Amino acid sequence: MWKGNNTPVRNKREQTNVKGKQPSPTRTPRNSIFANFETVQLNPEERLLLHGSRTGDTALLNHIIGTSHKQCINFNCVDFMGRNALHLAVDSENFEAVDLLLDKVNSECIQEGLLHAINKSDLHMVRAIVDHSAYQASEGAKYAKKRDAFFRTEETYQFPPDISPLILAAHKNDPEIIQIFLSRGHTIDRPHAIQCKCDDCIVKQNTDSLKRSRSRLNAYKALASPAYLALSTIDPFTGTFELRQEMMKVAQVEKEFRKEYLSLVDQCMIFACELMDLCRGTQEVQTVLAEDSRGTGDPLTRLRLAIHYGEKRFVAHPNCQQHLTGIWYGKEMGFLQTLSRTKKFFLCLLALPLLPFLCLIYVINPFIYVSLSMKCPVAKFITHTTSHFIFLFLLTVATFGWEENMYIHPPAEDWRMIKNRLRPFKAVATTVQLLIIAYVLGMLWKGCKQIYRAGFVEHFRQFYNFMDFSLITLYLASYTLKYVAWRRVEQSDKALNATFRVEKALGEGNRTEVEKLLREIDNSPRTESYFLKASRFDWSPSDPEIISDILFAVANVLSFARTTYIMPSHELLGPLQISLGRMCGDIARFVVLFLLVLFAFMVGLTNMYKYYGTQINAESRTAASESFKGLPETVHTLIFAIFGLIPLEQLRINQPSSKNVPKTLLPNWNVSTFLVDRVGFIMFAIYMVVVSIVLVNILIAMMSHSFEAIQGDNDVEWKFARTKLWLSYIDESSTLPVPFNVLPTLKTIKMFVKFVKSIFKKDDEDMDVKSYDFTRRREHISLPDMALTQLVLPFKKTTYSEIIQRLIRRYLFKLERERLEKLELGADRINVRTEVEEYPVEVDNDTDYATYHDPTTLRPPMISVPERSDLYNSQEQKLHRKVTIKRSKSSSTGENSQKILDSHLQEFRLRGEELSRIESVIVKHNEKLDNIVTKLGKLDC
Repeated sequence: MWKGNNTPVRNKREQTNVKGKQPSPTRTPRNSIFANFETVQLNPEERLLLHGSRTGDTALLNHIIGTSHKQCINFNCVDFMGRNALHLAVDSENFEAVDLLLDKVNSECIQEGLLHAINKSDLHMVRAIVDHSAYQASEGAKYAKKRDAFFRTEETYQFPPDISPLILAAHKNDPEIIQIFLSRGHTIDRPHAIQCKCDDCIVKQNTDSLKRSRSRLNAYKALASPAYLALSTIDPFTGTFELRQEMMKVAQVEKEFRKEYLSLVDQCMIFACELMDLCRGTQEVQTVLAEDSRGTGDPLTRLRLAIHYGEKRFVAHPNCQQHLTGIWYGKEMGFLQTLSRTKKFFLCLLALPLLPFLCLIYVINPFIYVSLSMKCPVAKFITHTTSHFIFLFLLTVATFGWEENMYIHPPAEDWRMIKNRLRPFKAVATTVQLLIIAYVLGMLWKGCKQIYRAGFVEHFRQFYNFMDFSLITLYLASYTLKYVAWRRVEQSDKALNATFRVEKALGEGNRTEVEKLLREIDNSPRTESYFLKASRFDWSPSDPEIISDILFAVANVLSFARTTYIMPSHELLGPLQISLGRMCGDIARFVVLFLLVLFAFMVGLTNMYKYYGTQINAESRTAASESFKGLPETVHTLIFAIFGLIPLEQLRINQPSSKNVPKTLLPNWNVSTFLVDRVGFIMFAIYMVVVSIVLVNILIAMMSHSFEAIQGDNDVEWKFARTKLWLSYIDESSTLPVPFNVLPTLKTIKMFVKFVKSIFKKDDEDMDVKSYDFTRRREHISLPDMALTQLVLPFKKTTYSEIIQRLIRRYLFKLERERLEKLELGADRINVRTEVEEYPVEVDNDTDYATYHDPTTLRPPMISVPERSDLYNSQEQKLHRKVTIKRSKSSSTGENSQKILDSHLQEFRLRGEELSRIESVIVKHNEKLDNIVTKLGKLDC
């Protein structure tokens, strides 16, 4: 019956229960959250359907399904938590009940049940659902619609709409379930780039930005699953590296989910390291690191890719480092690996005087043993380092002018006097200067070859390559200006014939003529005598030689700083060099904040003191305020005040002499500048406090943090930096060090012939001149093969795909082993808990599935049975039996183990009897329940 306001009115029969008693007074309050579910109340048949699904009662389900044509039953109904019948059947782990319900529920319920089975990692249940014809039909209909999950509007309570079965399986990192969906053609679409501006991305962003971010995070979480990476990618290493780069870019933009993305980045790195850790031999490591789709033959392509992407833990992996160490020393210089540091040091000292002779031997005959040893990476490192220190020694000699005294002729005093008066006697191209020029030309040739091979952009990504370019440019500019100055001096000397006349007079011992000539030069026009004067106080600030010396000084600083490039070769100096680089970054960030503070006080103080800076004291001819009279002076004062180089007396405004004001440290209130002085002192004090106490301590804290971060991961950071250093010498770069690399060798001639042939030969078979020649390195790497051949041991060549298959299978076995260990631990905990538990069987008159407790709702009696987890499923029993037997065998004595085994067998027998008793009680109650349902049907009629 219905009232006028469309409110249903229940009859009296529905307002009483079966025995005529009033319904339970328990009801959900109107202000409860469950009041929202009032419109989805269940009828008795639907309550029985959910109860049978929860308990796995197939008899009850068969009865409901058989009578469903007579009654109005919605098989897609849900309880107050939004769980449908299939969801509850999956919880009960009853395959027969699941099979019955799959034919009745709709595709949304099937999808939710499948996701719930995947979430429970129930492999058998997942197989049962995906192999069912109902799921296959719903799956085909879903693919036919091809609707983006982002725009789905139906509500699912357990999982968001964008979670597909494969994505959820990847989230659970279950390889067997992932393989099921991969074999059925399921894929995970990689999200568009974070900066993508396509129509689809714009629509999603405008529709729901949070939903778009969450769906992207869920997709990347699935893509970063180790099991999914192992099963879905042909090259898991490269795929992992590229995926990490994508997620790091997304983390830089979506800072709200930065923590989640960075955890996924670490997860990918752990997967790559675990995969590398499963390599069992040199051949597998060599194959993994040498895979190259470009076919350059580089045996370390994968390692270079890891360095390019900054994969520090992968590069520092022991397997990678061991293989790299073998290449670094080679077979010719392998004895160096076992030498002590003292012996290595004396060996380098021995190579110092022999370096020119070794280089000449290599130029003459590059195929003898000595020449072949020089091509070894460690030998190249020693020779190049030795050459660099010789270059630094030449710079020191040129700076202190030790060689110039060799050009002084007797009598020494006269020549020193002439040298200090006439410029031509100082413009001498000494042997040291010529050697430095030869070194600069060698470095220029080396840089050109590196740019030709690696490319301009790739070459200058390295900081030290940019430093090399800077110092080469400075040296070339310095010597070019020096040459210009020398030409100008030579022209002026020819015009006045000064050098010839002075040398002749000194040869005759006529000092009077020399003095007369010098006075003549001083009195001659400036255009003729400028470049003959040796005193730099008479030179112009833009004199070519002055600028040349400045450039030479800056280049010398860079040359000595360039020595830090070789520091990562040592395990103690390497971390210090890395810490220095990090601290330079901290200083750069500190300078930004310091400049803000400096600019603020600079503007304020200049504005206060600018008038007094323009007032000149008549007696001292100085400004009234020297420290802040202008912008440059203010900046100078504020910067050097940090180091305590500005006395407080300079902060006061100097009063005119007519005022007769005594000079005191503190401002005098009797003068008109009292207020300006007082405020200026206060502002300067605040500036010193902010900079000296606050900012400097912030800088110290930042640098300490950087140093601790390096020390916390000391081994990884050092090995990564050392690997970059080693690879620069493992490359087929110039074998001869600077400046011997400018000498033509057979290799240079061969490359030149190839280049000429490439100009006239247009066939595809033509070899690329820019490709590296890794023949020598292949000899180093093939040592295990040669050893196996000499020992007459079987050896089988394997491809990269075969090695990857081995590693993936080992990784899957590792996952399975870890899963079984977790199950064993869980079984132990279950065993401890169930030894003290009992399994009561009781009849409950309240339903567990009423969405809204209404007194008018009929509430049939329900049977409360223990949960499936408490009753032990068959798999847990088998596992527990296996663990128990295994433990009993590992006991100290046979007698104790037999007793333990008997006790556990007796325990299982008692539990079996108890389970049988429970099942019989359930059958009886089900029969009574069927009778109640039959009577209710008759009453309704």
